[in-house]
Amino acid sequence: MKTPVVATARAGSWTLFTLLVAAGWLLVGTLEVAWNGVVARLGGPAVIWTKALVNLAGFWGLQAALAPLLIWLLRRAPFERGKLRRAVVGALLTLLAYTVAFNLLRFAVLSATFWRSSQMDAAVRARVFVQAVSNFTILLTPMFTWLITAGAVNGWDYYLRYRERARAAAALELERANLRASLSEARLEALQAQLQPHFLFNSLHAISTLILKGDVRSANEMVSLLGQFLRMTLDNGETPTVPLAVELEFLDAYLSIQRVRFGDRLHVSVEIDDCARALAVPSLILQPLVENSIRHGIASDAGQGRVTVRACVADGTLTLEVEDDGLGPPAGQTAAEGIGLGNIRQRLEQLYPNAHSLALGTGSAGGALTRITIPARAASSDEETAGHGR
Repeated sequence: MKTPVVATARAGSWTLFTLLVAAGWLLVGTLEVAWNGVVARLGGPAVIWTKALVNLAGFWGLQAALAPLLIWLLRRAPFERGKLRRAVVGALLTLLAYTVAFNLLRFAVLSATFWRSSQMDAAVRARVFVQAVSNFTILLTPMFTWLITAGAVNGWDYYLRYRERARAAAALELERANLRASLSEARLEALQAQLQPHFLFNSLHAISTLILKGDVRSANEMVSLLGQFLRMTLDNGETPTVPLAVELEFLDAYLSIQRVRFGDRLHVSVEIDDCARALAVPSLILQPLVENSIRHGIASDAGQGRVTVRACVADGTLTLEVEDDGLGPPAGQTAAEGIGLGNIRQRLEQLYPNAHSLALGTGSAGGALTRITIPARAASSDEETAGHGR
C-alpha cells in the first residue's frame, strides 16, 4: 500500500509525463510545418499556410489533445507479470477506441475548417470520407501513435517502479543502519556504565581496608580523590571516545587514589608519543588495564612494583600497552579475563569492528603485558569538548 507522499509523487510524475508527451507531438508538428517552409524556399512546392496550420491542428494537435486520454487508458492495464492476458485485451480495446476517436475528430476538424473553406459540398465531403475510411493507411497513423505512446507509458511506469523500489530499499537500509547505530550506542553506554560500579566497588574495598588498619587520614584522602575521579568520569559520560591526552588525565586521577593506598611501593612510568596525544581512544580504556596490573602485580606482593604505560603510532595504527613486572600468569597459561578486560574487548568490537586487536601476554620483565591496537584517528571537536567539559 502506497503512502500518501508516494502516491502524490507518483501522480505528479505522471502529470509531468503526460505534458511532455503532448508537448512532444506539438513539437513534431511544428517542425514538420517549418520543414515544409524550408523546402518551399529551396524551390519545392509552395506551402499553403492555411492548410498547413489546419493540418497541424487537425493531426498533431489532436494527438496532443488525446494524449492524456490515451495515457490514462494505457495505465489501466499495464504489462505486468501474471496480468499479460488482461494487458493484451486492454491494449487492443485502447487501440480500437483511440483509432475511432482520432479519425472522427480529425474529419470533424477538416470538415469545419478546410473542406468548408474550399466550398466542398456535402456529397463530395461524404465521398472523401468514405474513400478515407476505406484507405488502410488511416489505421496506420493511430496505430503508430499508439505504439509510441504505449511503449513510452510502460517504460515510464517501469522507471517509476524502479525508482520507488530503489528509494524503499535505501530507506530500509538507512533504517537498519540507524537501528544498528542505536543498538551499538546502547551497548557502549551499558558497557561504559558497567565500569564505574566495578571500579567503585574496588575503591571502596580499599578504603574499608585502610579504615580497618586505622589509617583514617589515608582513607579520608582516598575518599576525596575518589569523588574527584568519579566527577571526571561522569562529566565525560556523553561520548564513548576521548583524546588520549584526556584519557591520561583520567589515569593520573586514578593513580592518585592508588598512590594513597600503596605509597612508595607503586611506580608508574608513562611513555607516550607526542603525536598520539590528540588521537581518539575509548574512554576509560587505560584505567582497567592499570588496575589489573596493580591488583595482580603489586597488591599480591609485599614489595615494590612498576607499571609502564605506552602509546605509539605507526602505519595508521595506534598501539596502547600496559606492562607490569609482577609474577604474570603461570607458565603455559594465559591471563584470565575479568570484568575490566571483558568490558574493553566488547567496547573495542563495538567501536572498531574487524579493525582492532587485544592481546594478553608476558612482558619483558616477566609480568603481564596487554597490547591494544586501534585505528589512528584524530579526536573530533565534540570529543575534545566533551573531554574538557569539566
